[in-house]
Parts: sequence; structure tokens; C-alpha cells
Amino acid sequence: MEVAQRGNEVLAALLAELGWSPIQLAGGVNAVLGPNYVARSTASDWVNQNRLPREPLPTVVAHLISDALGREVSVAWLWSGRAQPAEFWVPADHGLQLPWTAAGTVEALDDWLHHTGGSIGMDRRIFMAVSGAALTAPAWGYVDHLGIRGSSFAALANQGRSITVTSAMVDAVAAATAGIRNLGDGEGGNTDTLRFLHHHLLWVAKLLRQGRFTSSAVADRLLTEWAQTAQLGAWIAHEAGQHGLSQRYFTSGLHAAHTAGDRTVGTYLLANASQRRVIQGRLNDGVDLGQAARDAVELANAAYEVARSTPAAVRALAETTLAKAQAAVGNAHGFHAAADQARNLLDTPGALDARPHYLTWFGHSVLDANLAQGALTLAEVSSRDCRRLIEDADTVLGRTATDPAATPRWAVFSAALLSRAHVAAGSLDRAVPAAQTALRRLPTVRSRRCTLILRRLEDDLAVLPPARRPAAVRSLHDRPRAAHPT
Repeated sequence: MEVAQRGNEVLAALLAELGWSPIQLAGGVNAVLGPNYVARSTASDWVNQNRLPREPLPTVVAHLISDALGREVSVAWLWSGRAQPAEFWVPADHGLQLPWTAAGTVEALDDWLHHTGGSIGMDRRIFMAVSGAALTAPAWGYVDHLGIRGSSFAALANQGRSITVTSAMVDAVAAATAGIRNLGDGEGGNTDTLRFLHHHLLWVAKLLRQGRFTSSAVADRLLTEWAQTAQLGAWIAHEAGQHGLSQRYFTSGLHAAHTAGDRTVGTYLLANASQRRVIQGRLNDGVDLGQAARDAVELANAAYEVARSTPAAVRALAETTLAKAQAAVGNAHGFHAAADQARNLLDTPGALDARPHYLTWFGHSVLDANLAQGALTLAEVSSRDCRRLIEDADTVLGRTATDPAATPRWAVFSAALLSRAHVAAGSLDRAVPAAQTALRRLPTVRSRRCTLILRRLEDDLAVLPPARRPAAVRSLHDRPRAAHPT
């Protein structure tokens, strides 16, 4: 490492503007690169002794500061010309400021295809997560262009293409996408599942770029399937802890949904993005809780706007998402109002029959469980009616966690949320059974998110005085880490 006599005055001034200490900067870096990647003293040396960190740290630090400030801080300026941007480390929105046209969607598809590395087809780039306007601008760009589709994708793609894509071929794609959805539901998000999904995503992208279509409807159906795959990728990448990649899938999927004219899958993408931000904030997973909650509300409001002309069940999903986002910012009235509207919409005659095939899982029990999770979020950020909210959620999530029909991933996460809420409320006698339920369902789940929430539960329990930790609680220590060490 290079050493200079004076400190890094640019870095020091930017940290002062943000109100960050070197310790907070180190925490942000470790949230991106992994626990204990840099020590607190190392970050202090960057500031006070002007030490130049090894790659990719100059790029990561510049990105973290840029994202927090909402303006670009170049690598060269931050490090006085001694460092250049790391080639494959880019913000999640890099190059995706595309027009809301069929040509813009083609650019998004080509971006994925042109950066493939290795036989399994994973992208060679590492995407760093963004927040605030960088994350929510595509959502509102989509909303602003809902009524402006422009030329059809089929008309644009059919020129010079030789592979004929039929409706039956799209049916085969849909079956494969459904299989990946079931895989994600069963095992959760992990690196292997993510690679499997990305291979499918690229295959469909190639079909879109190399094929000509028997009709515009066939082209739109295939685009919708690609958008659904992007939504699945966003969720699986989130569960695997790759939040920048998750956001990249999300924005790309929005462009495909817009070009296909499919507001239903567009709503699903936006709702899913909002819920991911709520979860990140609650798990302190590399993001500020307040910023994550504000982003969640913005994304949920965009989903609400897109859902206006969609079937009742899709609007219920948007309302459910809005309820959970309002809970994250501590808005009890907003939470309850949106929750009531979601229930009313799902009770509409024929609402369940009109669900798209990729939302058949969204019924009354899942609605109740989602709203129960929202109630726990509200209890966490607001002291008002805390115990009543937890009690109401316990009834629903306790049933969900022990239901053999519930996917293990869903059961683990629900039970762990419930256990953490009981710990926070001082009800250890209620927390322990919920934690044990989560651990019983854990062995078949390969989801970093589920492992992370159980580790957060360990952290919650670790601060309790030893005398307050019964043997059942002490026996939980290290079991999530032993089951899933990464």
C-alpha cells in the first residue's frame, strides 16, 4: 500500500458531509464485500494517513459515498489520481438509463448477452447496489410511460432473423420458468440456484434476439416470460445476498414488461422490489433502515399506480406491498388502510380465478401472512400497540410456520421473524418455540436470507444477560451457521 504524509482531505471532507466516521465507512464496505473484509483501523488509515487500498476497494468506497450523497464521486478524484475504477465493479444502474421503447428493451437484452462469462453463463460484472433516486427512478419512468409503447418488439426483431418462434415454443419457455419458480420456492436463493436461473434468462434473451415471431402476441408473451424470469432473478439474487444484481434484474425486467404491455408483471416486479427493500432494512443487510423504508414506499406507490387497470388479485398484491412499506416507515394508519383494501380486493367475487398463472400462490393465507409480517415491522419501528400487533401476528405466522404445505423457505423466515419480535418484546417463552420451529425447517433450505435472519436472532439473544437465557435458547447458538456456513 502507498503511504503519504498527509491525510486524504477529499475523503475526510466527504465523510464529514455525510456525518460518517471511518468505522461507519468500514461497515459499509463490509456490507458489500463481506464481514471483516476491512478493519476499522484500515479505514482510519485511508482517511488519516492517505493510504491507498487494494482493488476493488477504491471503486467500492467511491460508490458507497456517491450513493449516499446522491451525486457522483469519481474514483480518480477521491484518491487523488492514484486509482482507476475497477473494470468489472459497476453500480447496478450502470448503462440502464434506457428509453422506454422496444429499442431500449433490446439494449437491455444485449447488455446481458454481451457480458456473459463462462459456460454456465453468469455475468462477469459485479453490481453494487444503489438506493434513493437511482433505484426508484426506473419505477417512475415506467409509470410515466405506461401509455406510450411505441413500435412493437416483433416488428423490430423480425428483421434479419431466421429462427421462427411459435406459441408452442413460448409454452415450453413458460414451463421451464415455472420449474425455476418452484425451485426458488423450495430451496430459496443461493449461488447455485442463481446460476441455474441466469442460464435460463440468457437462453430466453437469445431467443428474443435471434428469433422472428409468428405474431406480435407471441413476441409479447415471450417478453413477459423474460420479465417474469427477471423478477425471479431479482428475488433469488436478493436471497443470495447479491443485491446489486437483484436490482439489475429488476430494472431490466421493467423494460421488458413495458414493451410487452403487461402491467400485471410490471406490478409484480415493483411490488417485489418494494418488499425486498423492507427486508433489507429489517435485517440491516448493507442498507440504512430509514433509506430502505423510504425506497420501499416509493416502489410500492409506483406498483399501486401500475396496478390500477389490473385484475383484483394483482391490485390486492399492490395494496399488500403498500401496507408493508407503510409499516416500515411507522405509518400505522397507512398500514391498516392498505391492509383493509387488500383484503377487500381479494374478497371480490372471481378475484382468485382471474389471477395470472405466476400469482396463483397469492391467496388469502399468503395475504394474511404478509400482513402479519407487516404488523411485526410496524411493531418494531413504532411503540404504539406493539404487543397487540405481535399477538395478532403470532396467530397467523405461528400457523404458517408449522403448516406442512408451506414452503420451508417461507416457514423458516416467518418463524424467525416471529421469534425476533417476541425477543424484542421480552417474551422469551414465546420466542424459543418459534426459533425451534424455524430451525426444524432449515435443513432443506439453502437461502442466505433465512440464514441471515437466524443470525440476527442469535445477535438479539446474545445481548441478554446469561441468567435470562434458558438452556433452550443457548442450544440455538451456532446451529444456523453449522447448517449453512456461507
